[in-house]
Amino acid sequence: MLLRCLGVLLLLHIVDLWSVTADNSLITLPERDTNAVLYFETVLDPNDKLHLYWIVDYEEETVTFELRARVSDHDWIGVGFSDRGEINNADLCILWTDRKRKNRFQDVYTDESGFVTVDDHDDCHLLSMKRRGFVTRYAWSRKFDTCDNQDYYLEDGTTHIVYAVGRGPIRRLDGINLAKEIHGFQRVQLLKNVMPNPPFPEDTKTITIHNDKVAVPNVETTYYCTLHRLPPEFENKNHIIQYSSAIQEGSEGLVHHMEVFHCEVEADKKLPPWKGPCSSPEKPKILEACKRVLAAWAMGALPFTYPEEAGLPIGGPEFSRYVMLEVHYNNPELKEGVIDSSGIKLTYTPSLREYDAGVMELGLEYTNKMAIPPHQADFKLTGYCVAECTRVGDSLLTTCHYSTMDRENITLGGYAISEEMCVNYVHYYPKSDLEVCKSSIDTKVLGSYFRYMKQYNDEATSESKGVDENYQSIHWSQANADFLYHLYSSAPLSMQCNQSSGDRFPGYWNGTPKTEILYPLPPQKRRCTSAGAGKSYIDAEEEEGEE
Repeated sequence: MLLRCLGVLLLLHIVDLWSVTADNSLITLPERDTNAVLYFETVLDPNDKLHLYWIVDYEEETVTFELRARVSDHDWIGVGFSDRGEINNADLCILWTDRKRKNRFQDVYTDESGFVTVDDHDDCHLLSMKRRGFVTRYAWSRKFDTCDNQDYYLEDGTTHIVYAVGRGPIRRLDGINLAKEIHGFQRVQLLKNVMPNPPFPEDTKTITIHNDKVAVPNVETTYYCTLHRLPPEFENKNHIIQYSSAIQEGSEGLVHHMEVFHCEVEADKKLPPWKGPCSSPEKPKILEACKRVLAAWAMGALPFTYPEEAGLPIGGPEFSRYVMLEVHYNNPELKEGVIDSSGIKLTYTPSLREYDAGVMELGLEYTNKMAIPPHQADFKLTGYCVAECTRVGDSLLTTCHYSTMDRENITLGGYAISEEMCVNYVHYYPKSDLEVCKSSIDTKVLGSYFRYMKQYNDEATSESKGVDENYQSIHWSQANADFLYHLYSSAPLSMQCNQSSGDRFPGYWNGTPKTEILYPLPPQKRRCTSAGAGKSYIDAEEEEGEE
């Protein structure tokens, strides 16, 4: 009952407390108290023309959304979900205006080509709508599980929110091809934790590790790194109890994700200064030691808060005070002249908690031994943390799904923008010395595979070629892609079972078998209830005046 009441109160907070900013260009919400989160939010598009807010009611298993959209009058707007962020095979709620200037709100789904069909079972429940100049805002709700086969099932983990915008008014939605309209997607954790954060101790302090007026390059993707030295108070051990983003105003759609890495060098070692592209050949080699994750933030994420009994250790007599900030700028519109000073704010305390927390890196090694063939709708790669690294019977698996339908050549694993990664950071306590637990296919097995492909498939692979060239020498028919997938699924592993120092734990980590899963977790049971139809049209309240 408490959660239901909170859901109503939070919705009123969102609907009623909008205000116009001083420059009359945007509609904004009041500031959020980071220790009493009332709503979640994310930017959907690169220009922040579509700003989405939402609240989660776990008791009613309902999400309430509110969209602030800066679009032309009578443009239609669709927001919804799909498995991998594609506009085809998607489930959306679309607000549109018909030729009689009647505003309508409908539940739709798209086919494999992106064409719209209006869903007979309407699960998009419009709550309110208002237009003010060129700003449209509206709120709607949706069940986690609508029990409709055409609808997306909202569950824990990453959700791909898709959007589409087009010119209106229009006669009808059926038959519109969203793939030919303005569209995109954003990854978020939709079903977030709604529990209040624990109180912070009185001696809590903050420090922001941030860029200093970086000129963001007018290219689509930039990884920018800056070296920082923590102040002398970190000569003593502290606990990080929370971290959050500190995004400069105007950069909300550009900063894709950020990380703060600790430089694993001797405490008295002096490091050369650096600010510039992370992959620059001019970057000092010694800075490769800056690789242990202290904090990681991605677009849409809220402040990360540790429980009362644990904190991430930072500082101390044996702790180097050097950290590296890495910021990923996503600039698909190639904007020029953007100056940014975004970063990550660390909240810490000298009052040490009961447990040291740790961050463990899981998934696949950054290596070209793992690859994704072209023209694959859903190619899965799995990184293993086997029981030999943890304890008998315990294994951690990280599986990534890739779509390469628009690619003509094989995609290799690695650090480059054109390459792929599959990494998972797990926060846990009490801290162990296991820092990295990742895998790749065993090198000898991969060599045997290339020899087999030459001998039996007449592919142009060769022992004299490197891994990259061998992969690129194969004709990637669907049969060859399937064969590679089954090889990855069954072959023994090369393991990174690494300590905090970067050294591997003692053992033989090549040809390691996968941990056998004896009792797979059964699929979650769905509780389906009948859902009533939402409103199909309303009279929008129009307000005069420019925004």
